[in-house]
Amino acid sequence: MLGSTPEKVELVEEASGEKKFPTLKVTIRKGTEIHEVEANAIMFAVGRQPNVKGLGLEEAGVQYDEAKGVKVSKTLKTSNSSIYAAGDCCSEYQFTHNSDVQARTVIYNSLLMSSQSIEDIALPWSTFTDPEIATVGMTEA
Repeated sequence: MLGSTPEKVELVEEASGEKKFPTLKVTIRKGTEIHEVEANAIMFAVGRQPNVKGLGLEEAGVQYDEAKGVKVSKTLKTSNSSIYAAGDCCSEYQFTHNSDVQARTVIYNSLLMSSQSIEDIALPWSTFTDPEIATVGMTEA
């Protein structure tokens, strides 16, 4: 929310005042700065981790990290130039939309001997909550 410096939620309390919906006041500490944000709800997400153990990647000459998955180039080639990877096993964006775009890129690059970069794609995605959260294009950063 506030950038790449680690943030710590200091306090969540009910905000005062007459409002149509319940409002929460969230106090966030970032270094020495303190920020207050009002919200109607808080969403917690714990994340996922790729399962790349026991696939024989070492024998195939494919580099990987157990926490981050298979290491790929911007064209989705692995460290073994004959092997590509796509989807949750190699991406920080674990959305079906992203896996679809990566699969199409792998097919295009491997079958047509192209070098289409995954970085050139404006990837839309949504988080299916109520209301839904969606984004596409550049971020503030």
